[in-house]
Amino acid sequence: MRTIISTVGKSLLTNARRELEIEEPEIQELANYLRHARDKNISAETNSLARLVQENDKLIFLHSSTDEGRKCADCLASYYENKGFQVEKVEVEDLNYQESRFKMRGLRFLVDRLIETIAEERGKEREVLINATGGFKAEIAYATMIGLLLKVPVYYMYEIFDDIIEMPPTPINWDFSFIAEFEDFFSWLEEDFRETREVEDRLSIIESKLKARHFSLDKGIQDVRLLLTEEEGFTMLSPTGQTYFKSYKNYMHTSEKLTLYISDTASGQLAKMEPSIRQKFKDVFKKLTVRDIWASPAARKKGDCLVYPQGHINERVFFFDKMEENEFYICELSRHSDDKYEELLEEGVWKEDYQNFEKVTPKTIWG
Repeated sequence: MRTIISTVGKSLLTNARRELEIEEPEIQELANYLRHARDKNISAETNSLARLVQENDKLIFLHSSTDEGRKCADCLASYYENKGFQVEKVEVEDLNYQESRFKMRGLRFLVDRLIETIAEERGKEREVLINATGGFKAEIAYATMIGLLLKVPVYYMYEIFDDIIEMPPTPINWDFSFIAEFEDFFSWLEEDFRETREVEDRLSIIESKLKARHFSLDKGIQDVRLLLTEEEGFTMLSPTGQTYFKSYKNYMHTSEKLTLYISDTASGQLAKMEPSIRQKFKDVFKKLTVRDIWASPAARKKGDCLVYPQGHINERVFFFDKMEENEFYICELSRHSDDKYEELLEEGVWKEDYQNFEKVTPKTIWG
């Protein structure tokens, strides 16, 4: 079973105005036009779908919050419903002709709606395709980026071509370890619009921690800034930043998880912590259950165990993994601000010193 998500533009209206010689066709006039014209000539969406759609496909039309976008989506939905297809419409808030709202909110909402829709359809065990032929050029660009990040095939029909172009999913895994490193900052930023002054204060604190710990992540801070945008005194995730951050969260949710075991030493340490600190360690555990997140320079060896994370995050987990069994074992917990951490770094953490491990259920970590 397949679901095709189509971005919707206004080519249906443009073509109908030309063919019918009517400045503002009504819904009934558009319906008549749809019934009598060839799919290739009706609109960009029908032209591309004619080459894509199969029996039993579900069609979702992602449209702007403009009168033209709603009208086109309504007509296309009725047209394909009459052909026997299951159809849905999804409106993208603030995706309109007001430049400031388009930039600040519209594209961000586009990212949210598209990623949410993909996740919902995959949750129903449906194969998802993106038809990115219609709509604003920026919609096509971000739909393509999301397709690449989430491994969804993207199709595009250029007006002078006779056939549709497929941009298949890439066979590589994207490196989300950078996003994981700054997840707390991105989560805070995503919650609401933040004053630029407040954002700069947070970034300065992060930079200070990195320098104090002699950890070279200056480039990381620069990369963080590339994912931000500033408008009218507020700083937020740019549409590109939103795309990467949402894709990271989807990746964390859907990736194969390693089985976690925790030593009685680390379990005892966890039990004595304040709830807020305990939760911070559980957040680190979540990242450790996805190998691609920590299997990078972000984890380094001390003794015959690894320690993760590094940088500005205070929590530190010493662990080893058994790749062939898809398992990892937590030996010790410490915080960078504790004297214990320096002792562990100096002495190293050795597997042989930890014998008793208990399996941790996914619910304990993920809730």
